[in-house]
Amino acid sequence: MMPEFALSSSFYGQEELGERFFREAAENCFRAVELLIKPGHFKGIREEVFLVKKISADYGIRVKSVHCDFEILDPPTIEVFKKAKDVILNNLDLVAELGGGFLVIHNYIFANPEDIIIDEDGILHPGLSLARDLGDKNSGALERVKDGMAFYSHEAEKRGISIALETESRGNDQLLDFISEADPQSCGICFDTGHAQIASDAVKTAKLLVPRVVCTHLHDNDGEKDLHLAPFKGIIDWKNLLMELVRGGYRGTYTFECGGDMGDIVEARKKFEEVLNHE
Repeated sequence: MMPEFALSSSFYGQEELGERFFREAAENCFRAVELLIKPGHFKGIREEVFLVKKISADYGIRVKSVHCDFEILDPPTIEVFKKAKDVILNNLDLVAELGGGFLVIHNYIFANPEDIIIDEDGILHPGLSLARDLGDKNSGALERVKDGMAFYSHEAEKRGISIALETESRGNDQLLDFISEADPQSCGICFDTGHAQIASDAVKTAKLLVPRVVCTHLHDNDGEKDLHLAPFKGIIDWKNLLMELVRGGYRGTYTFECGGDMGDIVEARKKFEEVLNHE
């Protein structure tokens, strides 16, 4: 079976989502996409959804997955972050309306809003806050994440879709625990290769997590910075990474979440096809 490849709209994440993205995806033989919810790009309001459904149909492209709203991942205020639950539920509705299969989320939406780290410039750091609290067994952070994932898994199931928890640049050895109380039929892991490489080693992390991997974000880096390079432009061992995913039973979509030159993405896809078709 030929592997399915998708392109994330983060490729044009600095501009409004429109026909340009879908046209370029189709011209480069992508038949599936992931949409990024982000201020100034795509918010999922009624008019945008109508337009996306029309354009995607015109170009014969399916919306495979949606990345949750970046505004709650990089919140401008505590008030915005406190609305995370309502935002995620609205995002789940959006995925279902677009005919997608997965909503990708990050674990730090479960940071305690009453104890968020705020730096001297007034910037909120929910990721650091959750990491801090997970190190304290008395904080209740682990239970909050597990309960939250079980809740969103149930909500996803009601909509006929799944929720996917993305790998991070730290703490990926805890992901299986985070989703341990969620229904595996509607909850899994989005394996982000770049984040996994920064945290430790993408190949080893893939071997650990692959039983619950349901979707992917493919990009490369230097092992230190989240550069979102096209595959084969950094240090990730792509052949062994792909082999670990396939051997572990992964049969899902391979989604490119990188910037740069489209030619580099297309070339990487060709190399992926060579590896995957021999597995």
